[in-house]
Order: sequence, then structure tokens, then C-alpha cells
Amino acid sequence: MVLNLAEPYLDYGRIMCADNWYSSMELVTSLQERKTHFIGTVRKNRKHLPEEVINAKLQKGESKAMTEEKTGAIALKWKDKREVHMLSTVYSVEHQTVKTRSGNGRFRLNCFNFFSERTTFAILPRERN
Repeated sequence: MVLNLAEPYLDYGRIMCADNWYSSMELVTSLQERKTHFIGTVRKNRKHLPEEVINAKLQKGESKAMTEEKTGAIALKWKDKREVHMLSTVYSVEHQTVKTRSGNGRFRLNCFNFFSERTTFAILPRERN
């Protein structure tokens, strides 16, 4: 279904953002074949996610990530207030300091910052470095 909706936007090097309702490793593989990048949250019980990432025990602010060899997709688990599972073919796993409403800085992952600023389902032009 996702590929059908996104058909006009595929093959242009765009970035697809999606929430955990749509995300899967199969979708990431299909998008990579169509020269489209992906970033989004994923449900931890989806097939083909690395067990080492899913089962990692983390403290607040810690993350665990692995790169899938065939697609280069990053499977990521990060814990802040809750555990967040993500897939990304766009961003590496780097921490950034972001300001909170109270004015304090706190660490977040750069891929999570990118995703949280986007809508539930969006297709964006690839950002150039």
C-alpha cells in the first residue's frame, strides 16, 4: 500500500518519513531498490529487526544501533522517557543537544530530531550536505 501511494515520488532520491504503522524492514528494502530513503519509527515486534537491538537493556539517554548489511539501513533503539525503535537509511547515529521548554539542554539522536519535526507520512526531497 505504501509503495502504491508513494509511486509518483519514487526514484528521485527523496526521503520518506513514516510512523510505526507503516514501517518495516521489507518497506525499507523496497524503497532502497527504488532509490528512495527512509526514516521512521518501527514497532519492536516487526520481522527482520536485529535481536541485539530489540533486546538491548538501556538506561535513559542510551542508544543501541546496528546496520543491516544488504540495505545499509540502521535499526536503532533509543531510550528517553520510553523506548523508541527506528529505521533509517538517511542519518547516522549521533547525539545532539536540543533545548527543552524549560530552557535546559538534553541529548537526542539526530535521526529522531529529523523525524519528530515531520508529519506522520511525508515524502521529502533529499537534503544536500
